[in-house]
Amino acid sequence: MTELLPSDVDKNIKLESIGDIKILELTPDQLKHKEFLGKVVLEKSPLTHTVLLRTRDNRKEDSVGKHFYYSKYELLCGEPKTEIEIVEGTCKFKIDLLKTYYESTLQMERERMVSELGKDNFVCDLLGDLFFSIRAAKANNLHILANCNNNNVLYEAFDSNMKSNAVFI
Repeated sequence: MTELLPSDVDKNIKLESIGDIKILELTPDQLKHKEFLGKVVLEKSPLTHTVLLRTRDNRKEDSVGKHFYYSKYELLCGEPKTEIEIVEGTCKFKIDLLKTYYESTLQMERERMVSELGKDNFVCDLLGDLFFSIRAAKANNLHILANCNNNNVLYEAFDSNMKSNAVFI
């Protein structure tokens, strides 16, 4: 794919896979070719149904809505879908990428933190990381106090994912 780009364009492209969605993070010089890159990713990935764009610049300036972080995406090609199902550890999560912040690269860090917690302890999650809180509660029978920052969207995501994972925190 990168060999088809002009020689003056950076060939390092960040591509993240979350379920059947691929997310491209492009540099400013790559943005001119975003539609082409999106089409190539969709054609070369038979299990992919949606290709979204999240630029590196926007990534560092994620929007803060009522104390809740989320990323902005642009549909490049495929189905206009942002709702996904994620499996981490023994938990299954359903989220909307437009409403819930998810970073797949943090999965191993969440795994490490969950494995270091003892059984029957109390944890105060000040960041409201539903993935960490629900995984920790399920794996270690923990009592979790999670900060939802008076955010109804985050509360609803916690509530539905706790129920689907049979976790009560």
